[in-house]
Amino acid sequence: MTDSAIHSEPTIVGGETFAGRYRLEVLLGRGAFGAVYRARDPVLDRAIALKVIQGAAVAALGGAGRETFLAEARTIARLDHPNIVPVYDAGVNEGAPWMAMRLIHGEGLDAVLRREGGLEVTRAVALLRQAAAALAHAHRRGVVHRDVKPANMLVEKGEDGSERLWLGDFGISKVLSLEGATVGESRMLVGTPHYMSPEQAASKRVDGRSDLFSLGAVAFEMLTGSMAFRGDSIQSVLYAIVHGQPDFEVLRARVDEDLLAVVRKCLAKSPDDRWPRAEELIAALEGQRPAKTRLSTRAISMLQRRAATGDEWDGRTPVRIAGLTKRYGWGTPVLRGIDLEVPRGSVLALLGRNGCGKTTLLRTCLGIYRRDAGDLEVLGKDPELEGHLVNGRVGYVPEVPVYDERARVGDLLELSARLREKWDRSYCHRLLDRFDLDPAKRVRPLSRGEKSKLSFLLAMGHRPEVLFLDDPTLGLDAVVLDEILETLEEAVRQEGATVLIASHNYPDLEKVATHVGLLQAGRLAFSGALDELRLRVKEARVRFRDLVPDLAGLPGVKVLRSSGRDATIAVLEPASVDLLRAHAPESLELGELGLRDLVVAFLR
Repeated sequence: MTDSAIHSEPTIVGGETFAGRYRLEVLLGRGAFGAVYRARDPVLDRAIALKVIQGAAVAALGGAGRETFLAEARTIARLDHPNIVPVYDAGVNEGAPWMAMRLIHGEGLDAVLRREGGLEVTRAVALLRQAAAALAHAHRRGVVHRDVKPANMLVEKGEDGSERLWLGDFGISKVLSLEGATVGESRMLVGTPHYMSPEQAASKRVDGRSDLFSLGAVAFEMLTGSMAFRGDSIQSVLYAIVHGQPDFEVLRARVDEDLLAVVRKCLAKSPDDRWPRAEELIAALEGQRPAKTRLSTRAISMLQRRAATGDEWDGRTPVRIAGLTKRYGWGTPVLRGIDLEVPRGSVLALLGRNGCGKTTLLRTCLGIYRRDAGDLEVLGKDPELEGHLVNGRVGYVPEVPVYDERARVGDLLELSARLREKWDRSYCHRLLDRFDLDPAKRVRPLSRGEKSKLSFLLAMGHRPEVLFLDDPTLGLDAVVLDEILETLEEAVRQEGATVLIASHNYPDLEKVATHVGLLQAGRLAFSGALDELRLRVKEARVRFRDLVPDLAGLPGVKVLRSSGRDATIAVLEPASVDLLRAHAPESLELGELGLRDLVVAFLR
């Protein structure tokens, strides 16, 4: 371990003897499950790093967990590789498991990336080869790391200026996972979710290929300076890992096509599509030649947009979209030239048929998907370029929540609180009471409604300024719907929050929506205030003297329902009423259309 990677200002603890042997000197830092000290081994007269599991983690481990810890420590101690932090000793002291490891005189890769951003390509590849070599050695001995991330990689400089990467914390996440009664009752409490593989995010069985996915996420960050998978909440990050793609265009601007292909293969969603073993990854990395960084036209444009984002947001239009186009691969664009402005404090209902692009639009606004053309601002920032400035101010409820269902409700809330500076604990507790959620209950046995309320709570706990909801009310009963809608209305009314909600639940949308965006074949057929749409489109209840005539060719008229002599007709333009009267109906009454019929009138 290192005396600079964990804590920038080590704390002197002074001379206490630990486990009857080690003299504690400096507290290097505290993590989610314990503390790391610099200590001295008087028997061998050398400095060591001493990792001690402390606090609630000790109680959660229990006797069986401590035995698992020691078994893992013995396994890790047998790893002998120049890029793996050696474990010298392990034990249990007054119920607290501990490991004694080599003290590395360097800094964590996470600190390097925070300071320097993306690394020069040759340097990054050299460090990646060392990390892959450490994983290859471990995998050959049946050890899967499970928590590969920059914070567990230490960079030590040699006297000749060369860099040596050390991979640490092998086995810790396995011991502290949900395999038995283990710490925090949630694997996600160990480290961050941003580097998990899809199979980890979905709580499936993992092998060495999971580590290679995580290393691919680290590679992306080393080469671009930004995380491969981002989101405004834990579940949105995990959803991006399972369903989304990193912005490979940003990576393409930094590396040649060969290295791009190497990283893409690491980040394949299916383990079968990744490198089968770390040795194959090493061979691919060793084939990389030093290359000058090149900037594509798109990258130059992105950098120009980054420079242009210095102006403060005017506070009136939280979401501003112009000419937005998004396609997958070389297919037909899913979104085509979308222009949309969402006023502050409004609730915009995104409506349209399945596959019209609603989810794609929401996820592009969050920066999860990369746009192909156009401009996009959320709270005055470009979510692709400045996601770190946007994510803490927005909330996201995906259609399919992604989190470890073996965790407890309270664990997920606690982790969200740690990841969000503005997490409001008192507000969170009020929502817990309103939604009648038990923090001690595991997620798996929750009902569909309870899981929806949990997702909504995780998205709302930091009082977001903008809330993105992707069909959050699908399949919920009336009581749950009322609770969620009440909370939504409260956020808009009391705090001026802005909401974009994609849904097919027209009756409930009609209760809260102030604005409407109608998507059809990737384009906006209408965007504006719901009242404006109602003034423009009217319902005509018409009785004809004979059977309803064929009105298919009549401009601005759409028949919604007809039977015998009676028809309910959507009149899209005021002048079209006169065209109906020209058919000499027996009676014609004008009224307002419900939201569902308004959508049908526009999109049929």
